[in-house]
Amino acid sequence: MEALWATILFSGFALEVIIRPPNIRRLIYTTNAIESLNRDLRKVIKTRAAFPTETAALKLLFLAIRKVEKRWVRPSPYWSAAMRELVVLFGDRITPYID
Repeated sequence: MEALWATILFSGFALEVIIRPPNIRRLIYTTNAIESLNRDLRKVIKTRAAFPTETAALKLLFLAIRKVEKRWVRPSPYWSAAMRELVVLFGDRITPYID
């Protein structure tokens, strides 16, 4: 078990995620929105038997994303706390992108 933990700790990405503050990690690991989008896209694709061209499939996915996007009105409840921690960590590199 210790060898596995050491592997996780010293692999680049895992180390980056582990050292982040809790609110930032919470936003990174939140997959509910991604899973919801994936479910909606699969539902749209499943209702069609076949697509005449790849472009037709891409257009359908584009329109499905635009429809789903209208439901995205509520930000994560952890976003404001995570943003404060990002400003502390990255300072001048992030402040130009804040509304």
